[in-house]
Formats: sequence, C-alpha cells, structure tokens
Amino acid sequence: LIIQQSNVPNAGLGLFAARSLPRGTILGTYPGVLRPAQVFYDTKCRSFPQAVGYSWRFTDSKYVIDPTDATGEIQPICIGGSEVPLSNFLFHTFLKFWNVNTALCRINEPPIGAGGCNVSAKENLERREVVFEVI
Repeated sequence: LIIQQSNVPNAGLGLFAARSLPRGTILGTYPGVLRPAQVFYDTKCRSFPQAVGYSWRFTDSKYVIDPTDATGEIQPICIGGSEVPLSNFLFHTFLKFWNVNTALCRINEPPIGAGGCNVSAKENLERREVVFEVI
C-alpha cells in the first residue's frame, strides 16, 4: 500500500495498492485511540476541527477511533494525544514502541456514484474494531 495524492477532489492524501490485491485480502484495522464520541467532539474537535476528518465514528455513535496527534494532525504512526493529563507523555514515552501505522486512516471514499471503491469496512461494535478488506 502506498500513500499519495487522492483522486477524490479536496481529499488530500489517499491510500492506493501498489499492485493488484486478491479479493478477501485483509488490509488491517483502523488505527487510533478509542475515545468516547461526545468527549472527542466537545474537546479535541473544537480546538482542532481537522481531527474529525481522520476519525472513525462507530455506527452507534458512542465511540470514535482517533488516529491523530495532540494537535489533530495525522502522523506516519499513531502517537495518540489529547487533553487528558499525562496522555501525551504516555504515548510519547512508554507506548511509542507499538508503532501502529496510520496508513489505513487515509482510505478516502469516492463521491457517491463515482465508483472505484474496492474496499469494505466491517465494524465490530463489541470489540470496537474496524477491519478493511478488499472486495
């Protein structure tokens, strides 16, 4: 998978396959930190509205997965970050060994009717996980 300019207008960077991938290939899970949705929107998104564009809101609207850093920007690996005391310190020191790649949060959906989407996102609300698979 490679990150490059998206074909979706005004979408920034997108995620592309460098070669053809067989149907059923699991690309991985959506990266980030699980946060209560209302807290995420009321705190981080008020200060850093761009964080919304990278977050995954579960269909029950109770939680989001937030792959952004403390300023709402996306980094090559998830380094967390929030207004929670000691959160940034923990992510930058003790938890940095996880090295969770954030490439999958760059999957852009094409505009409705444009076609070209060949990945499905399967939510598991019980595990609070989103798995991407080639369709």
